[in-house]
Amino acid sequence: GIQGGNRKETYCPFIPIDPATQKQTFELEPNWYVENDILYYQPADQPEQKQVSILDGNVKCQWKVDWTMRQIKYGVDFEMHGKDLIDSAKIGNSICAYLGKKAPITFMYELFLDEEGAKISKSKGNGLEFSEWIKYAPQESLQWFLYQNPRKPRKLFLGMIPQAVDMFIKELETEPSLDKATWAIYGDNRPKAPSVTYQMLLNLVNIAHSDDPQVIWRYVLNYQPDLVWEKEILLQEMIAGAIAYYQNKIAPFKIYREPNAQDKEILLDLAANLEQSSLEAKDLIGKELAEKLMEQVYEVGKKYFGNDKDKLRDDYFKMLYQVLMGQETGPRFAHFAVAYGVPETIQLLKDRAY
Repeated sequence: GIQGGNRKETYCPFIPIDPATQKQTFELEPNWYVENDILYYQPADQPEQKQVSILDGNVKCQWKVDWTMRQIKYGVDFEMHGKDLIDSAKIGNSICAYLGKKAPITFMYELFLDEEGAKISKSKGNGLEFSEWIKYAPQESLQWFLYQNPRKPRKLFLGMIPQAVDMFIKELETEPSLDKATWAIYGDNRPKAPSVTYQMLLNLVNIAHSDDPQVIWRYVLNYQPDLVWEKEILLQEMIAGAIAYYQNKIAPFKIYREPNAQDKEILLDLAANLEQSSLEAKDLIGKELAEKLMEQVYEVGKKYFGNDKDKLRDDYFKMLYQVLMGQETGPRFAHFAVAYGVPETIQLLKDRAY
């Protein structure tokens, strides 16, 4: 039988629509049949037989049949489906064979999971619509994500978008290769990787307190002065997405850390160090300046926490982002400082220390 449970014996591939009431009849007596395109049926709760044409919108196909009929109607030759639809795909192949139609090639992908590792369910509301993803990030970043390990269960939730976008950008920075998702997306027309990460854009939106893409763009030019707005389509989409993501998914949940005495000492020490270092590196701009200042950022951290990587991460950099931006992580600090502006970053450090 196509369906199990109590409906196995009464299953009909068509759901008749009553001409009089325009309501669908789901439960039928098992004595239904089709003759000359007419469905003869008896509703389970009624004593009399009825009839309706199966053409011209008078019936609705049951799910498994409907899926296959749509594939045939629209000439679908390839379709992906989730692991939970393996049986439906097999039945679809049988229907195509019965009708003398070529079945589409199908590819099964594993299930998507929510943040806690549970199966995504529409009824539970724990899923993420693809339309939501492209509201916050370029469509190509979603394509990149879907390309990764489709035969393995994967988590899919809003909080992973920044990391996924930055991994997508990182692949754009590597040499083209036929086995990479970016080749499948772009072919020979692969664009240049954006000069800043999505995470940095989120931090710029945070500090700038602006929803104007041009304001964020001016900060980006501090970091990469030779960019041209009209040519940076992918970066334009990232800026717009970062503004929306920050406003909806970060700003309402920000918790700033109140700096203690040692935190304030570190902030002022870092401000003074950046001020001196930027004077010594006055001939450098953009990424080169950021790399030079990053050396000094680490020197300040080592002064207070030694070479312990865990302490530098948890007690130094985490503190900086919690105090300055109300979050636990961020881009490499000196790279953010150059984009935001070194003098502005120095002033920000001093303001939070006093």
